[in-house]
Amino acid sequence: MRVRLIPASLLCFGLMLACGGGGGTSYSVVPTGSLTLRFGSDSFPGYDQAVVSLEKVDGSPDGSTWVSLGNVQATVDLMMLQNGNSVVILPATKVNAGTYKQFRITWATQTYPSSAYYPAYVYPSGSTLGQALSMPTTTVVSGVVAVPAGGNTTAQIMLSGQQAIQIRASTNGGTYTFQATGGAYDLGSSATITGHLEYGTTPLTGAEVFAETVDGTGLATIQRRAFSGNSGNYVLEGLATGSLYFVASQPAGAINAYPAAALPVNASTATTYTANLAFAAPQSDRKSTRL
Repeated sequence: MRVRLIPASLLCFGLMLACGGGGGTSYSVVPTGSLTLRFGSDSFPGYDQAVVSLEKVDGSPDGSTWVSLGNVQATVDLMMLQNGNSVVILPATKVNAGTYKQFRITWATQTYPSSAYYPAYVYPSGSTLGQALSMPTTTVVSGVVAVPAGGNTTAQIMLSGQQAIQIRASTNGGTYTFQATGGAYDLGSSATITGHLEYGTTPLTGAEVFAETVDGTGLATIQRRAFSGNSGNYVLEGLATGSLYFVASQPAGAINAYPAAALPVNASTATTYTANLAFAAPQSDRKSTRL
């Protein structure tokens, strides 16, 4: 059997190509990490449903350079996501490692998985007639989320319920516009407050609960809000640590209201705190006051 010899010059050339030699351009590998992104919402007073459709999410370290984090392509009812019921919109996605300071949601122009309905609509409380919801092209939220190289991070985008839906009156009944703001939180470094509302041994359901901060002048600012569930339980998640929160509520029915109750919670570390609110007997024919 004859063996064909390879010239030494060709052998050296092949080794240079295999090793990236020969004076060619070398490329550095961008380190990556894993990001799981959740999506949640505050309660939206005055609505039974608030449906929106998400197309994709981008992230930015500085607000000018944007990196695609992934396609979401999902339709969600924000009222189903409040009270601790956030959902995963990007499961364990490989992204460029680094610190992200802003997240940009691109809203979809169709529903998923079907495109048979409006991509965004609301049902005002007690109404059987849905209303189309006018959406912006994108919404940007801020918050520091670090994704270490080779590591795993779980973050959450939370929408605020503060004046999230604006109504402009018209002869046709009004135009509904989505103007929600929000924030992004690293769940590994944020706090959660849970608890239940009760009168005696009776759980109070459907009551709005607030996590508020108070400044030096005594001005209260709502940081998170949720409606209590069927067992009177509530969850206020995605709260910044290092703050003193006042958890407050004033359940009210059609003809009576409970006196307001509140408890302080010093959320010094990233953990879950408990604040159970007990209410005195309701007073009939009394209108509730907004906290």
